[in-house]
Amino acid sequence: MKKNPFDQNEYLRSRLDRYEVDVPEFGMKRNRTDRWVHYLASPTKNPFDPLVNTMRMWTLAKVIAVVLSAGGACLQALLML
Repeated sequence: MKKNPFDQNEYLRSRLDRYEVDVPEFGMKRNRTDRWVHYLASPTKNPFDPLVNTMRMWTLAKVIAVVLSAGGACLQALLML
């Protein structure tokens, strides 16, 4: 698009030349609260990624979670007696 479409229409060009925009001044520096919220909302690296790269490790992680849950349930049952 090498041609300017506003050059062809004289009325439109005159109307656009009269139009003015007032841009308000605003600070570009973020305050401390905005920086803190940005820090809290930023994504983090998953620490378990190296452990679950293979299917065997993924299965092991699932089994460990089930065993720990069952062990915790048994411990609670023993403590209630």
